[in-house]
Amino acid sequence: MAEYLPPEIDTCLYLDVDILALCDIREIFSLKCDSTLACVPDFGRYANRILKPIKNAPAITFSKNYFNSGFLRIHLKQWRAQNIQEQCLKILENYHLKFHDQDILNAVFAQNYHKLSFCYDFIAQAFGASVCKDESKHHYNIHHTRDEFNRIRENIKILHFCSEKPWNTLASYIYEGQSSQHFGGNLRKKRPFLIKSY
Repeated sequence: MAEYLPPEIDTCLYLDVDILALCDIREIFSLKCDSTLACVPDFGRYANRILKPIKNAPAITFSKNYFNSGFLRIHLKQWRAQNIQEQCLKILENYHLKFHDQDILNAVFAQNYHKLSFCYDFIAQAFGASVCKDESKHHYNIHHTRDEFNRIRENIKILHFCSEKPWNTLASYIYEGQSSQHFGGNLRKKRPFLIKSY
């Protein structure tokens, strides 16, 4: 990515195509962060896996800090200085990957990234399948307490439709007794800038 962007750009934001921005994304650039990468710990589905090598390389074990690569704020100058692209290519050549770019980036950065709140990459499945860290010591999938999670879901910044897509299965997304169609309509009322059609 860094090689395709002009060298004078310091920071960029990568968002997956199945993401709905519910905030003015300029706020994300204003967050205080000096790390090369800022992102959100994943929904807990793919942590504690082992990345098996193809060649003679050590296995890599992912932890609870495994992050989702659908939302990335990248400090491009540091990315280039640390030769992140070359490190990624080495992982690609030497390991069996399940979630290609996501596994690669987690292998390269391990736990060395700036952790952002779940509100910046709120996985839609969390509406109905969340276990918070104060509810289970080892088997939680949300890195927040239940009180924190409840506050986050009332102020979602970035909504991420991983796995099932709402344009295929709208009726399957139920939140507080309403389908995602009604939920989306209410969001548009709260955030008028979403009403504009492109």
